[in-house]
This record gives sequence, structure tokens and C-alpha cells, in this order.
Amino acid sequence: MDIAVEKSISHLSRFVSPQLLASERYVELGGSLAQIFPLGRIQLGSVVLFEGESNSGATSAVFEFLSSGGIRRNWSALVGFENLGFLAAFEKGVDLGKVVSVPDPGRDLAQVVAVLTEAFRVVAIANPRFISSSQARNLTSRVRVNKSIIAIVQQGCDITGTRGRGLWPGSYDYWISSSISGFTGLDRGSGFIKERRLSLSLGSRRGGATRSIAVSI
Repeated sequence: MDIAVEKSISHLSRFVSPQLLASERYVELGGSLAQIFPLGRIQLGSVVLFEGESNSGATSAVFEFLSSGGIRRNWSALVGFENLGFLAAFEKGVDLGKVVSVPDPGRDLAQVVAVLTEAFRVVAIANPRFISSSQARNLTSRVRVNKSIIAIVQQGCDITGTRGRGLWPGSYDYWISSSISGFTGLDRGSGFIKERRLSLSLGSRRGGATRSIAVSI
């Protein structure tokens, strides 16, 4: 190569930054969640809130997420789910062979989550406790770098009120509200519940209209 040409192109690295492929920045979703997430995918490095009243189906919504598209092909960790229904997760399509459960991390929750985000694509936390605002910011920065996802599950908590026990003291990129919208299998005074109909609504800090969908669980 001509010396003059070599010198001229040696300076290009200061002006050209490496580009990430879309597959390195997003995970394609499937099923019902693909219908409410923009372009049917979720950006890596995100914090997602799954919230609702007690027995609102928020945990079922997380199972829907873990079994969705490219998420299912990756390893996930469930933290703080002390009474986890593995059968329910399996029936929703979650690959239990790629799920690790830490039922009770105690006061080391922030440290446990920090380690898990290094190795797992998704780390789901049930009603997080013992995490300070500074720790939440550090964990958010960590998932941005690691291209992982934190899923926060808050049931029976009012995210619009004063933050207290079981609330994530940080920001969210997406939030999914769940509620039970009906049942099938019951008749007048007889029958058994065969399915519950779950209503899911998605919001995003990037704005745009809230998207909703109904699924059976």
C-alpha cells in the first residue's frame, strides 16, 4: 500500500465508530407480546416493569415474556420468586432447562442481580427489596453494557404512590400492566375454571400510545 494512502486512512478511526447490528441491539419477540411491543421486539439493556394488583396475573405475564421468541432461546434467572409455579411456567412454554431460580437472595439482592446480569440474558426480580436508588442506577448501567434485560415484577404495589417495601427505586424503559378480564369454564353455579383471560397493556418511556391485548392463561 502506498505510504501516503496508508497515512491518510490511519486517521479514519477517529471519525468512524463501530456499528451494532440490529440483532445485537434487539431481541425479537413472539406470540402476544410481539403484538404490543414496537416492531415486535425489545431493546437489549432495558428495564421492564410487570405490575398489577395482587393475583392480577403479573407473574403469568413474565412467563409469557420468558417464553416469547428469542427470549426463550436464552438463559434466564428468577430472583425472589419464593413460591414459583414451575408447572405453570412450563405450561406457558418457558424452557425450564434454561432457567435458574434464586428464591431468597436476602439483603444481598443487588449483588446477586449484578452477578446474574453478567451471565443471563434476562434477570427477573419479584417485588425487589433491599435495593437503594444508587444500586438501581448501577444495575441499570450494568444491563446497558451487558446487553441484558432486568424484569421487575411488582404485584399489589402502587407505583404512583410513595415508594416503599418491594418497589424498584429506579426508572423503567417499558412497563406492562396486567389484570384479569374474565374466566372460561364456569357456568351458573357449576363448572371449573379452565382458563383466565389476562389483559396486558404496554407503555414506554419513549412515548407513543399505550398498546393493549388480551391473552388466555
